[in-house]
Amino acid sequence: MNTKNVHQDVFISILVYLALGFLFIVSLRIKGDSGLFPRLVMGGLAFLNTILLFRGIKKTKDAKDNGYDIENTITLQDIKWPLIVLAVTVVYVVIFNYTNFFVASTIFLIGLMKMYKMKSWKTILLVTLAFNVFIYLGFVLALKVPLI
Repeated sequence: MNTKNVHQDVFISILVYLALGFLFIVSLRIKGDSGLFPRLVMGGLAFLNTILLFRGIKKTKDAKDNGYDIENTITLQDIKWPLIVLAVTVVYVVIFNYTNFFVASTIFLIGLMKMYKMKSWKTILLVTLAFNVFIYLGFVLALKVPLI
């Protein structure tokens, strides 16, 4: 099958299935009932992705039956910012492995806000401080989650 005659939703859904499969395998390492919620979320995403796959197959079939080419409109320019945010998130995960939640999240938040051209350092620092205080009070003090 020529890839120009396959709707982009089919390719996207295949990539999502691969990502969900990887995440499911990773979630199997989570001990006890803690892994239940991530697997439920992945099940919901797999269900929605199945709908996307069937719609993509239907669009592909309709195009073939009606004799027109499929115009896949997603370009690299369209997904440039999501890919950059993905890369920044991967860097966040790496930093998180070597520091703690608050250091990694502070770098992540400031980096994203500067990337999205937020100019006021006062706002950037206030938002970052408010976020860290909220997480500290809610999770470290109230729920006793060790984030440090």
